[in-house]
Amino acid sequence: HKNQLKILKNKRRFNLVKTGRRFGKTEIVKLLASHALKGKLIGIWFPTYKDLSDVWREIVTTFHPAIIRKDEQLKQILLVKGGIIDFWSMDDPDSGRGRKYHRAIVDEVAKAKKFKTAWQGTIRPTLTDYRGDAWFFSTPKGKNNYFYQLEQDVKDDEKWAIFKFTSYDNPYILPSEIDEAKNQLDSLTFDQEYMAEDVDANDKPF
Repeated sequence: HKNQLKILKNKRRFNLVKTGRRFGKTEIVKLLASHALKGKLIGIWFPTYKDLSDVWREIVTTFHPAIIRKDEQLKQILLVKGGIIDFWSMDDPDSGRGRKYHRAIVDEVAKAKKFKTAWQGTIRPTLTDYRGDAWFFSTPKGKNNYFYQLEQDVKDDEKWAIFKFTSYDNPYILPSEIDEAKNQLDSLTFDQEYMAEDVDANDKPF
């Protein structure tokens, strides 16, 4: 949809994307991973091994006609023209160390407790050979995490683009459904989960 096009049109080398729930983040991840159809090498990182399972299945289904080989154990897909998509878990922040990629994608960053170590020690070096780009996706999770800190650190850096989309920005979700959630949740929870706001957990009522 138009917001996906907005991201691609205004992207920079490093891109931080804050989204509300059900924005359609996985569809953008699949679109970015399609770079592998041109023979490029793509690495996708998730907070835990369990988190990667759903996206793995969706990407395997989406790219099925172009897949030459897939390795369920290693979570690697080899595509026509030599493109590769690797899936990694940040349970081990060294996952992916020694690889080289044209693009790194990191999903649900705010919930990844080892993201800072993984980014600085493993993921960033994988982009050096090809001067690859990087994409960070997450719904905010308070201010006590490196996703929030990273945004503060790079917001004035011209090499970075920062995007924010609420759940209302998904044209395939009925606004009335989001309104109903608003009526059922406390305001801080709604602001964080649906409006992609950085909420201070200390302000939440018991």
